[in-house]
Amino acid sequence: MKTFTKVLPVFVAFYCMGFIDIVGTAVNLASIDFELSATTMQFLAFMIFIWFFVFSIPTGIVQDRLGKKNVVVFALFVTMLAMIVPFIVYNFAVLILAFTLLGIGNTIIQVSLNPLLYDVSSQGSYSSNMSLSQFIKSVAAFFGPLITVFFANRLGDWRYIFLFYGALSVLSMVWLYFTPITEKKRSDNPARFGQCLKLLGNGYVLSMVIGIFIVVGLDVGMNTGVPGFLERHGLSSDQAVKGISIYIFALMASRFLGAIILKKLNARVFLFFSTIITLTGLVVLIFDIEQLVTKIAILLIGLGSANIFPLIFSMSVEKMPERSNEISGLMIMAISGGAVFPFLMGIIIDSISLKVSIIFLLLISLYLGFLSIMNLFAKNHK
Repeated sequence: MKTFTKVLPVFVAFYCMGFIDIVGTAVNLASIDFELSATTMQFLAFMIFIWFFVFSIPTGIVQDRLGKKNVVVFALFVTMLAMIVPFIVYNFAVLILAFTLLGIGNTIIQVSLNPLLYDVSSQGSYSSNMSLSQFIKSVAAFFGPLITVFFANRLGDWRYIFLFYGALSVLSMVWLYFTPITEKKRSDNPARFGQCLKLLGNGYVLSMVIGIFIVVGLDVGMNTGVPGFLERHGLSSDQAVKGISIYIFALMASRFLGAIILKKLNARVFLFFSTIITLTGLVVLIFDIEQLVTKIAILLIGLGSANIFPLIFSMSVEKMPERSNEISGLMIMAISGGAVFPFLMGIIIDSISLKVSIIFLLLISLYLGFLSIMNLFAKNHK
């Protein structure tokens, strides 16, 4: 019970981490309000994504000195500001500021919250809790657009989502601040920028960081690619976009089940089977057979890939808990690499074909198969 009282406010903070997934909805609604071009819309999204590259490692260094809980509380404060500002003053310049603050806050919270979960998890439960935390984040992503539509229809202004999220940020911030958490002993040698990068010289850490880069790229590629995959079968654009819900539902269900399965199953074994399911889905997706088969393939990819990020993250931290801050910074920095894959997929689709872009996703995902086998047969996980 004592552990639960410490884990619960951390899980609430993970829900707040999911606020960043409102970006797609907010950008589209803002484009209507301000008559934005497609390029400008992408710029707004860029103002969030770029901060993962800029602030991840510095956050890992700072939290090594200030403590993870304090840094998460600060990140929630920044997130609260990002939500409140555009509700009070709504113009394009303020929206850019809000998205910038949201990106910075989300970067910081992702770097600090994942290893903080390790500190409050009982022995052997971290991998399970990581999957559960990602499920909670997925819930925020799923309900965000629905809540936005509710405010737009019932209150006449979609911007009430900002006020709602701002209030939740305050609640999470206060709750976490007043929750006593004993952070596990950090290294006697404080983190430095050079030391963080030096960790990439460790073969295991480097391989796992690349794994994060790949799985985030796959996820972004699927989120942007699902409509095109379904349009091959004659679906309208509106119908095809709704097909993304298949992928999101698969992610949510898999992460919830993963949290339960990992209570009993070794993380390395689960990673292996997760990658097998993912690769199977990608192979099926390549063959343009019929709509039902494509939907099954999308479902399989979501079910398989959902837990790969939390598994890689938790296994890396558990291997080197004394360097959890630096590892977290490197892992979250790798998220920024996800922007590469939609760009490359777009080039492949425009210059060659949609099917070749799926083959591209399969080829990069083969690395995840290699990574899972490497971990499965490692003689000494530690």
